[in-house]
Amino acid sequence: VAALSSLIGYCKARGYSHGFSIGTLMDKKWLLQGEFHRIGRLCVKVFERTGDPREWHKPQGMYAEIYHKGDYETIDGTYQALLDFLDREHLETTGPFYEYDFINGLAAKSPEDYLIRICAKIAGE
Repeated sequence: VAALSSLIGYCKARGYSHGFSIGTLMDKKWLLQGEFHRIGRLCVKVFERTGDPREWHKPQGMYAEIYHKGDYETIDGTYQALLDFLDREHLETTGPFYEYDFINGLAAKSPEDYLIRICAKIAGE
């Protein structure tokens, strides 16, 4: 809760709109251990670099991505499907996995309507 409050305060202080979508950066080692609900860092998409040392910039390149439709509580299978795909295709990733809400509790009538994008940068791309 403290991290979320801090992020919202940071965004408000910089004039980011109230409609910003909060994302999560997940460490692959957690996912490989089945820790699909562990939160790493919180993030928001911004369109201009400010030079703030706390900013994390998503590297350009090719990403493997998958969309999860439904409640956060059912996201385990979607993460596992992405991990299985990466393994089957012999793809290595670099950096964190990114999880972004496209449709969340602010826009959906029920958790079954949530839409979440999960992606990971392919190493060497």
